[in-house]
This record gives sequence, structure tokens and C-alpha cells, in this order.
Amino acid sequence: MNFKRRQFLATTALTLAAGALRVPMAAASDSLLERPIPASGESIPAIGMGTSGSFEVGTDAAARDPLREVLRRFVAGGARLIDTAPSYGTAESVLGDLLAELKLRDQVFLATKLSSVGREAGAAQFAQSLARLRTDKVELLQVHNLRDWQVQLALARELTAEGQARHREINVGGTARLLEAAVR
Repeated sequence: MNFKRRQFLATTALTLAAGALRVPMAAASDSLLERPIPASGESIPAIGMGTSGSFEVGTDAAARDPLREVLRRFVAGGARLIDTAPSYGTAESVLGDLLAELKLRDQVFLATKLSSVGREAGAAQFAQSLARLRTDKVELLQVHNLRDWQVQLALARELTAEGQARHREINVGGTARLLEAAVR
């Protein structure tokens, strides 16, 4: 399967899923399954959306069109957790552009990751993520891997203390662990 076919299938699956879930989620948004974040008690939907693969479409307007609709329906249905990473190609930029265009940034719980080695590289990577996402903060900053986790977790703590991230965690099990983590 080549990249374009994989990209098409992922985008189509997201669009179909958003369309299928739109009516039930909109009608039952009060009963959308939520979980509390252990550190704050804030509740967020237990199901979110990732951007790896499906949002790696670059500046291709035609490829962005279905993603725009996915985001509209996703938020309209009561969902708000979106997970991305700088290592997902153009996903952060595409997501940031679409959230800004649709004026949805304030309605989503945005998660991204650090995956650099060294404090300076991590800080630069995070600054670039904020620029790509067109925001001045994220709700969750994750350390993406164990390669330099102690340095990156210390940086995530600093960024959280500065208000550039509301929560932080080490993401060793993927986004499924997002809501299970005691965000320390």
C-alpha cells in the first residue's frame, strides 16, 4: 500500500466515522463518556482523535477538505481531545491551520509531545509545535519516548509551571494511556 492510498483510506475512515457518530453524539452529548484527569479532576471525553497519518497532508487544499469536516463534526458531537506530535510530518501544521480557520482552538483539549534529546532541542521543538499549532499553550504535553525522558520530563514540568502546558505525562503506551496517567 503506498502512502497516498494509506492517506486516502485514513481520511475516508475518519470522515465516515465522524459522520456516523455525529447524530448520536450530538443527541447524547450529555452522556458522552468522560474521564477525570487525576491531577486536576477536569473531565475530558474518554475517546479522542489522533493526527498521525490522516492529518499528514501538507498544504494540499483538496486533502484538507475532508479533515475540515471531520473537525467540525468531531467538535459538534461533543468530542474535544486531539492528540498530535511534531514527529507526525505536517500533522501539527495542518491541525493548527484548520483549528484557526474554523475558530475551534478554544473548544479542543490539545495534546502534543516532546521527542528530542537535550533540553535546548526539546524547548526548540516545543516552540515550533506551538507555532505550527497556532497557539500559545497546549492542554497536555507528553514525553513521547524514553530516549531522553528525564530531561524532557523536567522540561515539561518547567513548561507546565510557566503555563505553556496545563498537564504533562510520559507517553510510553500511546494515547490510550492519556486518561489513565496520573499527570504528576
